Amino acid sequence: MDIPVIGLAMTCPPYVIWIPLFALWLFICRMRRWLPIMMPVLLSMASVVLSPMYDARYACALIFTAPLLIAVLGVAFAEREAESAGNRASVRENKKIWYQ
Repeated sequence: MDIPVIGLAMTCPPYVIWIPLFALWLFICRMRRWLPIMMPVLLSMASVVLSPMYDARYACALIFTAPLLIAVLGVAFAEREAESAGNRASVRENKKIWYQ
């Protein structure tokens, strides 16, 4: 498609390469606890990269997994935010105890 934003969303590379690599980068750098989720995705990416020719049917698993990865990233960020909010609350409570 020739429409700038919609055309990119209708191609395979964002779903097959960019979203899984972005998720892998975030899991490695910030959320190592969620890293095992990426193992099947990495195996699928390896099969797409190592296959002798590219066809969208080989990447179907990654195309359908990309929205799930985005959802897992949202859950991981929400969990991390809740943990940091809990830590901030406990720090505030400790300050109240020390300043009384």
